[in-house]
Amino acid sequence: MDKSTHLITLENLRSALSTFDMSFGVSNRLFRLAIVSEILDTACLFEQLFDAWSQRLPYGEGPDADVNFEYWKNLTTWEELLDNAQQNLCIDTYPLDLGNGLSSEDIRGNRRKNYAKNLKAALRSAKYGDFQNVTDFAKLIANDKSGMMTFGNMVFNAIRILHTVLGRIEELLNNPPQELFQNYYEQQRERFTDEIDTVKQKIKDIMHESIVEKRKINRLKEMRDGIVDALRESGFLADLKNAYTHYDVEDYRNDNNCSELSDDIVLERLVLEDLLTDDKQLDRLKIAKHIYEHRKTMSRNTIASFYIYAEVIPEIERLLLVLKNYDISLKPEDDEQCDPDEQHQVIVDKLKPIFYSNEGNAKEFLTSIRGMKPTQITERVNQLVNEKIISKLSCHRDLWKVLHDYGIYDKSESNWNQQVK
Repeated sequence: MDKSTHLITLENLRSALSTFDMSFGVSNRLFRLAIVSEILDTACLFEQLFDAWSQRLPYGEGPDADVNFEYWKNLTTWEELLDNAQQNLCIDTYPLDLGNGLSSEDIRGNRRKNYAKNLKAALRSAKYGDFQNVTDFAKLIANDKSGMMTFGNMVFNAIRILHTVLGRIEELLNNPPQELFQNYYEQQRERFTDEIDTVKQKIKDIMHESIVEKRKINRLKEMRDGIVDALRESGFLADLKNAYTHYDVEDYRNDNNCSELSDDIVLERLVLEDLLTDDKQLDRLKIAKHIYEHRKTMSRNTIASFYIYAEVIPEIERLLLVLKNYDISLKPEDDEQCDPDEQHQVIVDKLKPIFYSNEGNAKEFLTSIRGMKPTQITERVNQLVNEKIISKLSCHRDLWKVLHDYGIYDKSESNWNQQVK
């Protein structure tokens, strides 16, 4: 990832501060003023960042991802950077007030050993004026006609401002106001408008195709399974499972009469269902907080997979319900209309090569799996492969395609391949 402008600015400032010792040897006052200006410019940059994030929380990209605000506002860090600069200050011929009651002459003598303590005191509290932001401090410098604000004071005041700004940003990121979370869900969704629209257009294309309703249903189910698979593979579901308790799992089993399902499967189903509603454990505010808290570790594709699921799955389910109200034919689009017995024989003929050309085994298999659940079908296939009734070379795509085309197995090919070994 490329560095953000904010990180580059801080690194440039650190580099400039580390060369203080070379500048003080030649009493380059112009360079010193330029350093003060650079500190103030950096503070201004981060004030703008704070103002922007106070309106819209960040996505975990740019300065939010690569600037360590805790590190950069740490006093000991600045103490190390200014060490050489401060010690060279004391041998400068120009009498400088260090902003904490000590002059360069004081330090030149027997007070050098107290340098660290005095530097921290200067950083904590500057002597001149009361100001809250960079603009106020700049005005203070401009109005200092008597020259009382010497370079030492200006550096320490400028750094104090930058410390304050970085501290405010860190506090905002760690403890955002509740109202910012209210808009974060929609704010994140805006990033994935194109991806969502692309998937919705594919749904429209399926609905406008000149194919029978059963094929449309299969195509939509395949798309739905692909979206769920993408969400599952992204890790988004696994992250949210801890929103539920053991009691939630047992209630789901009792309500849905599925005591045979493992805890992981039940938890996944709970998450998938709750992501489509606003009145259960995972409402939009909780989702927004989850995405925000994991914004630096979640990839863009991970977050996109959630929004595509949340936006598209309800539309797919609605269309599936509409299509199921039609009189659905079991034949694929390229077969002629025929009665159920003829339809059965058409499927058997397509299954025969997969069963080593044994028509009897193909018929028995087709009859046995009618009404089975998808997992029961794949278990039966694995059994027949082991018994060498089904060809191992044809048990994947070839068999899946026949069963899928005729609406017997409605899950995706990837789902089939995960189950058929």
